[in-house]
Amino acid sequence: MLKVKTFDQVVKEARSQITYLKPRMAKAIYDKADSPIIIDVREAEQRKFNKLKDSIHFPRGLIEWHMPREYPNPEQVIFTHCNHGARATLSALALQNMGYTNVYAIKEEIDEIKKFFD
Repeated sequence: MLKVKTFDQVVKEARSQITYLKPRMAKAIYDKADSPIIIDVREAEQRKFNKLKDSIHFPRGLIEWHMPREYPNPEQVIFTHCNHGARATLSALALQNMGYTNVYAIKEEIDEIKKFFD
């Protein structure tokens, strides 16, 4: 009998397939890249009061819809972030599955990321 995976199991599997960066390393790559983007994949309400100044907002559930229309280059340097890392992880894996080749998830709380990106 098949067993349904839990959210934690799905995220754990995704973690093994993507590249994580600490904020300091992410910022170093961001600064050297040509037109990189950092995507906040949280819901709009979460972003309302605490966001990175240069981030764009595509909620996790809509990232597959927005990205090919607005960023069709598969070599685009992309960073994903959320509040603790789970949605950033799932979004990074989705982008990789779509064919993007330079995708990184920042697994850190927003206030820690802001120390490097704001």
